[in-house]
Amino acid sequence: MISIGDCLTLQVMPEVFRGDAELQAASYALQKTMGMLMEKVDRCSVYARIDLLPEVVVDLLAEELRAQYYDVSLPVEDKREAVKRALPWHRRAGTVSTVRELCEFRYGRSIVQEWFDYGGRPFTFRLEMLGEERLLDCGEVESFIRAVKAVKNTRSLLEALVFHRKMSSTVHSGVVSLSWMRQAVVDFYVEESVEELVSHSAGEACAAFQKQVVVDFGTVEVDVVQDVMSGMVLAVDRIEVITEG
Repeated sequence: MISIGDCLTLQVMPEVFRGDAELQAASYALQKTMGMLMEKVDRCSVYARIDLLPEVVVDLLAEELRAQYYDVSLPVEDKREAVKRALPWHRRAGTVSTVRELCEFRYGRSIVQEWFDYGGRPFTFRLEMLGEERLLDCGEVESFIRAVKAVKNTRSLLEALVFHRKMSSTVHSGVVSLSWMRQAVVDFYVEESVEELVSHSAGEACAAFQKQVVVDFGTVEVDVVQDVMSGMVLAVDRIEVITEG
């Protein structure tokens, strides 16, 4: 099937005429004219073709329909959506569902709490915006409050706007463990040493003595090892000296 906007009159002509240059030019000109006419026809249906209207016409429609929430600085997609919802919101103005739809349209998932839901003052309500991706400024909040006043019932008073935000942060923590024990002060000194004496002369091996330091309650053990290279008998004496000061 060929769309009427893409159809060439040359396509419905007999094969013998399709090679004529004048007919080809006339068919192309007629196709362009038909395309322009079809575009004008589409724009005639204003309310049913909002998604196809240029932005300047959408701005005029918002003024004509008194769109509850509308700002010329909004993206064109949001403008089109606000115009589409204007008439249903006018029809259901004063209901909780309309206020909730307005909040969700602007800030995503939202909650409308009336005074008896949270123990507030009679005939008040508050709005909680659970969407976490939008950033706010004073001008936007004021514009939103005006829109809420346009769709809420007259007796109800907006008490609070609550915006939920999520913050992600990294916390580093450290743990230090300290332990100690009581040390006893002990007044004694123990020394162990091994001495090796190598003698290259003939003679009897003898023990070697050295003057020991005097230490309170000290015990000194000295092992003396003597190697005699001349083949004499090796004598090893173990001397234990205990001194008391």
